[in-house]
Amino acid sequence: MKNIVLLSKDHSIIRNFFGIIACIFIIPVAMFFAILAIPFSKPIDRSAQAVLEIIEDFINDEGGPYDWDDFISIKISDPQLENIRKQAANIHLPLTEEGCETLKYLRSKVKNLI
Repeated sequence: MKNIVLLSKDHSIIRNFFGIIACIFIIPVAMFFAILAIPFSKPIDRSAQAVLEIIEDFINDEGGPYDWDDFISIKISDPQLENIRKQAANIHLPLTEEGCETLKYLRSKVKNLI
């Protein structure tokens, strides 16, 4: 994949001008519309088994930080699992002993849904 550089000393003045225009106008407008679309995003259909596996990965210190971010950032369509996801979002990495206990509690709640 080719990198696109907006500003460079190797570019012409005209090309750098358009790079500045992109930085000032186009990128913020695109970010505005991306943020505006968040409330309209569709929740994911995630099973209780999938939520259980994610939680167990972190209890066993096997999950990565991006896995955790994906889990706590994407709404789940099932209201009970969504409630568990919201509770899990209050746990921060690296996992503390208190956070691990909370995850074990959430794991038991998910097991009751399976």
